This record gives sequence, C-alpha cells and structure tokens, in this order.
Amino acid sequence: MSKLALDKFSKLPKIELHAHLSGSVRYHTIIDLLNEELNALDSAEPQKIKSEIDLLNCLKNKPSISCTNSRSLSECFQVFTILHRLLNNLNILEKVTHDILQDFESDNCVYLELRTTPRNIYDQNRTKILVSKRHYLKKIINVLENFERCHKMRVRLLLSVDRAKGVQDGLENVLLANELESKYIVGIDFSGNPHVNSFQDFEQIFNICKENGLKTTVHIAEIWNDRDKDFILKKIRPDRIGHSVCLDQEEVEYLIQNPIPIEICPTSNLVTKCVHQIDKHPFFDFYSKNKNYPLTICTDDCGIFDITLSKEYELISEAFKLSHEQMFYLSKTKMNFTEILRWCNDYSASDAQGFDPFCPLPVSNPPLDRYRDSNMDGPKFLEPILVF
Repeated sequence: MSKLALDKFSKLPKIELHAHLSGSVRYHTIIDLLNEELNALDSAEPQKIKSEIDLLNCLKNKPSISCTNSRSLSECFQVFTILHRLLNNLNILEKVTHDILQDFESDNCVYLELRTTPRNIYDQNRTKILVSKRHYLKKIINVLENFERCHKMRVRLLLSVDRAKGVQDGLENVLLANELESKYIVGIDFSGNPHVNSFQDFEQIFNICKENGLKTTVHIAEIWNDRDKDFILKKIRPDRIGHSVCLDQEEVEYLIQNPIPIEICPTSNLVTKCVHQIDKHPFFDFYSKNKNYPLTICTDDCGIFDITLSKEYELISEAFKLSHEQMFYLSKTKMNFTEILRWCNDYSASDAQGFDPFCPLPVSNPPLDRYRDSNMDGPKFLEPILVF
C-alpha cells in the first residue's frame, strides 16, 4: 500500500456503518488499562496481567493481514476477552469511547454508527449489579453528546442483540432502546456467534423493531452453513445486512434483483478466513453486476485488526483496480452522503435540529465537486437507503 494512495483515501470524507465499540479500542489504550490494573494495590493476578500485556505488545507489532505472521482469529478473540473484563466501570467506558470517536474523526470519517451490546456490570462475585444496562448506555450517549458539541463528526448508536445470549436478553435491549427514546439510538444490530442459536427464534424481536420504527441490520453469511440466510433475506428483509460473504450464486442473484444494502468488512473477512484472498472477496460479485448496488466499506473491529477505514478503502481499490473517483462514488451511492457532509462542514444549531438522515435531500454543495467522478451526472436526490 503506497503512502500516496493511503493519503488520498485519508482525505476522502467517509461514512462508517459497521463498527463495534469494544473491537475499536486501540491496542495501546488496552495496554495502558492493563498497566493501571497491574499497578493497582488490589491487583489479584499480576502474572496473568503481565502475560496479557506481553500478548498485546506482540500483536500490535504484527501486520493485520496478508502475511504468514499476521494476527490469528484466536489471538483476536483473546483480546476481546481481555476487553470485556476491562470495560467494567463507567470511567473506562467513557475514555475508550472518546478515544474511538477521535480515531474515526482523524481518519476523516464524517458519520459513524457505533455498535454496542448493553451490559450490566457486576461486583466480583457477580451477585450484585453495580451498573445497569440503562446507565451503561446513558454513559455512552453522554460521551456522544459532549463530543458533538466540539466536533463536526456525527455519531449514532446501534444496540446489539447477541444471538448467543438468547431471546430474553435481546428483548431487554430492544425495549431499552425504545424506552430511552434517544436521538442517538437509531437501530438494532443482530449479531453474535453464528454457530449458536438461530435468528428465527428472534422473529418477535424483529417485529417489535419494525412496529417501533427501529432500523435493523443483521450479521449474515459469515459461515457457509448459515441456516438463517433464507429467513433473513426473504422473510425479515432487514434495512441492512453485514458481511454477507458466504453466499452461493443463487443468493447473490436474489440480492441483485432484491437489493438489501451490504456492509462490507474486508480485513475482518480475511482474518476470520471466510475470504482467503482479497481479490476473491464477493464485493466484486455485486459491484461488477450493478455498480449502483448499495455497498458500504467498513472496519468491523478497527482496534483489534489495527486498521483504519482509509486502509479498507485502499485495500478494495487496489484489489479491484478501482480509481479514487470510483471509490468516492461507491461511498456515496444511495446514501444521504452530500447532506451529511454539508451538515458537518457548516455546523449550526439549526442544522443539528433539522437534519433527518432518512429524508431525501437535494444535492447542493459545490465544494464537493472535487470528489465527483467526471462521468457522474449528479442526481437530483440521493436515496437514504444505507444511513440510519
């Protein structure tokens, strides 16, 4: 990857629609938190913490992909386990959330949707709830509110329903999203271990989302024997789907004829081995057959994989020989992209109150012409299919 090409994509205004909060924490932030834990007087397992620090120092120096000594999936899962333990108080949650927002903004991301699973934080014996799901979420929302007062990037939340935790836990999260009525919560992310449970058990929750105007995005086709594909694609028909890499030709053709916006996560798919070479990524199955198919390039877990959205753009551009202009057009096709940029560049209180990412808006921002493909006609309206 050339520095010149990466710089070019770094300058490109971008939208991130598939980013998990815990997976977006920087390596050096995790190491700092572990050192704080190690230095605490009540640190119970110093040797274990030292081993975790050694692991993270090793991983942060490894390449993300395309190398024999790159990070393995099992190593990435070890980091997730460490993170789950560390995110055990609101001060740490506030710090890592703020760091994540800064990282995305420094990569010229103008609109970000973060995914998080609401969680209760317990005492050491797991007998008493110290922080409820509600307070956990309110802390994140508070960070977003404070960030938007001083920054131009716009951030929203998707609450995650983890299939592995069962229907009752998922129902609690959806009802909590509805009860909080926060402008920052725009939808529900259905995710979790694809080998555990079936999304068909969650049909009631999908229906509740629709009844209450909550947008839905579903992790699908991360494995080849995904039993839920037909149910999701043909019956539930969520507003977006994530990954969608293990699809047969018939399923690809079905989506071409009946499009559902897809969140593409290139590096993640390589690390998890559901794609073995980037130039074999099914992204091109959709793009080559319909250049207007609603696709968006995302990071998934930029901290764990040590990548940026700009690097993901460069990865796809290089693999499929797409120009900078084509990548810009891809990033804005079927999105309310221009209006988001206008909102970010010309921020005012009236803009903040009047902006609705679901309302089609006219394209009117001459300074953005430098990002246009010379062959673009400039549609009168952009359909808000992707952005929640």
